[in-house]
Amino acid sequence: MKVTIGRKFVSLVLALLLISTGLAPVGLTPIKAAEYDLTTDTSVQQVEIEGAIWTKLASSDPTGSGIFESFLRVQKDDVEKGYNTDYRPLQFDENSSAQFTRSFKLADVPQVKIGETIYREFQLDINQQSSSDPEWYISLDKFQVWLTDNPELHGYDTSTWGFPSGAVKVYDLGDNSIKLDYRTNPGSGKRDYRVLVPESMFAGKTGEYVVLFTQNGATFEANDGYEEWGVAIKNALIEGYKWNDMNGDGVWDAAEPGLNGWTINLSGAVSTSTLTHYDDSGKAGYYSFSVAPGSYTVSEVEQAAWMQTYPVGDSYSVTAGNGAVISGLNFGNMQPLPGISVTKTGDQLSKAGDEVTYTVEIENTGNVALTFDSVIDTLKGDITSNFTSPLGVGEAASYSYTYTVPDGAADPLLNEVAVNAHMVDHAEIATSGSSSHSVELFQPSFEITKSGPSVVMIGSMVTYTYTIKNNSSIDSPKLVLEAINDDVLGDLSSYAPANLNPGEEVTFTAEYKVTVAGTLTNVVTATYGVEGFPNKLVDSAEHTLFVADPNTVVTATAYTWETYPGGNVSVTIMERNTGNIDLENVSVSVFDGINTAVLDCHSVGFSGDDGNCILNKGETWSWAYQVTVYADTTYVVTGYGEVVGLEGVVVTYPAYPSEQTTFKVKVVGTTRTQGFWKTHTDFTKYVFENYAGSYIDLGWKKITNIEDLMGMFWADNAKKSDGHKRSQLDQARMIASQQAIAAVLNSFLPGGAPLPGGLTPAAIATIMGGTDVKAIKDLGSTLGSYNESGDGFALDPSLLPTGKATPNFSRQIANIPFAD
Repeated sequence: MKVTIGRKFVSLVLALLLISTGLAPVGLTPIKAAEYDLTTDTSVQQVEIEGAIWTKLASSDPTGSGIFESFLRVQKDDVEKGYNTDYRPLQFDENSSAQFTRSFKLADVPQVKIGETIYREFQLDINQQSSSDPEWYISLDKFQVWLTDNPELHGYDTSTWGFPSGAVKVYDLGDNSIKLDYRTNPGSGKRDYRVLVPESMFAGKTGEYVVLFTQNGATFEANDGYEEWGVAIKNALIEGYKWNDMNGDGVWDAAEPGLNGWTINLSGAVSTSTLTHYDDSGKAGYYSFSVAPGSYTVSEVEQAAWMQTYPVGDSYSVTAGNGAVISGLNFGNMQPLPGISVTKTGDQLSKAGDEVTYTVEIENTGNVALTFDSVIDTLKGDITSNFTSPLGVGEAASYSYTYTVPDGAADPLLNEVAVNAHMVDHAEIATSGSSSHSVELFQPSFEITKSGPSVVMIGSMVTYTYTIKNNSSIDSPKLVLEAINDDVLGDLSSYAPANLNPGEEVTFTAEYKVTVAGTLTNVVTATYGVEGFPNKLVDSAEHTLFVADPNTVVTATAYTWETYPGGNVSVTIMERNTGNIDLENVSVSVFDGINTAVLDCHSVGFSGDDGNCILNKGETWSWAYQVTVYADTTYVVTGYGEVVGLEGVVVTYPAYPSEQTTFKVKVVGTTRTQGFWKTHTDFTKYVFENYAGSYIDLGWKKITNIEDLMGMFWADNAKKSDGHKRSQLDQARMIASQQAIAAVLNSFLPGGAPLPGGLTPAAIATIMGGTDVKAIKDLGSTLGSYNESGDGFALDPSLLPTGKATPNFSRQIANIPFAD
């Protein structure tokens, strides 16, 4: 057999020799080298490596049938490795028998408690030749603990030293190795070493099964038999404490002591009992049971005058696995000591007719919650319903009420409250308490008044006058100002006196600008205290005034918005009082841009007044007004008036946009079409002779009689009287001339529309006498539109009637050749 001993190991041996000679600490002291010596050659019994404790077992603690359960066996000369699983075929050097290599549940791995730390314990049995040094040595080079939910986990990867998936690593020996010694407990079937892995390493990791991976022989070769991992079959530890839960909250507080001498019962696979006692650290109330795995119930035996507060279900039901450590099965008990403190407080000073406010406060001063039986007050009666049960430990409940002092009440006014209660669910454990209160009676009082105008204009400043008088009896202390507020002016504390002696009276004023119309009612409230006493005296005064907001709505409606020059237009002007007060000296003005006409209740065409010449609220006045119009005119109508009963108050009008309106009348001249003048012979002659002066200059023709005029209207526009075709220029002149004759006649009519575009008869003659065919045609079109523009308007009534159309007569008198 080849044995390799490295330089690191030599250093390790030297370190261990220091420990064995007392020059280095012994026990749970990790050695800094990567190789650890747990052979019989040293006195080192255990070492801590990567957080786990490795221990060589005493020869007096052999493994044997019924006390050791193995689940991983590896066997191979030189280097051997493997892991436990139900999967077949096995991957490395594991024994293929399911008896020796198999899955193993974490719940079956025993727990070991050292101090306050809990560990999981795994044990190792090694087998080596023992004839000579160093054949009895073997090295543990790899050791890992994994968790998995797969009992057939497989596929370990030695290139990464881990499972690719399906498992989570809990512990790893890392690059360290341990030198083991077969001589520790020679012989097969005897355990040699154990490792304790802290329970905290398993925390937060999931997996029903535990998997160990091990490798031996890299430094000291395996040379005989097998190496076997397993667990010891151990009793479970069930433990807890009994404590005095002095506040009964079910929580073991730091100041609450443990209780010795209480009986704790265990029933189940084993039934027994024990008394609580001091633990190894001197802490009172400890108990424990060491029992075989199984299901158990742990309970306590209650003692007289004590109540259990923890756990909620009175007992614990647990299932203890192999070597399990079940801690924290604590029991809390308390001694109920009920108690209450009753306090009644209230005003110290009052008087007949005033309300006194009382407060009853009940505090639970005991160590148990209480149910109220009765709370009786000598003034209020039964007030139990105002207190809610239960009242917890340290809690307080209160109820406040008012009581009006009756006339003839005793001075001082005395009353008392009595309380009875019991422990929740234990009527036999009761407590009681009471408290009384006294009120001194005397007669403090004061009065505040407020005055001001009854009617004001909106936007004006109002002056209010306030008077405060102390009407207290002469023996009363002086009054001290607490607050004085006007619900319109706000805080008036800076105006009012800070102190008032009995019989003293003060007056002050304050101003306010009114901005809202209508009735304004405001209240001033003053609060005074009595010096040295808690009484609060309150008085108020109210004032009402009317805020006038004059306003009218003015409208103007004309019967026509268009007329001929000099035409008369009738307009209905109305003014309605939409304000909140009557108006006098009411009028409206009509302004045309130059002149102003004023209409009032005495004007012609006025109506709507009830005879008092006052425009009352909601009343409407009306004027029938007529204007003569010669040009387009915009009329501005404005309403005026004064508030009734407010002499000397100047009102500027218009105060509102609704008090002014406008209306516009447009002057549109009358016209008649070419067809009208062509067929109304007598009317055409009448206008031609009386208004056109029997002369119309067409530039290329001058008309001086009705026959020539009709000849122009009735001649053929395309041919002359001899049948010859007219030239293009003549055709244009004929068509335009007919529109020009009608236009000139229209412009000479009384009320006739002026010629369009600044044209005059002379300008028409110039265009017509020219040779620009296009200009002549454009003129004809313009004059044609003009002749139709006022055709719908009535002729001036000063003209003679037009009579019926006489086209045949017009044609008969027409001088056709004149148009050639």
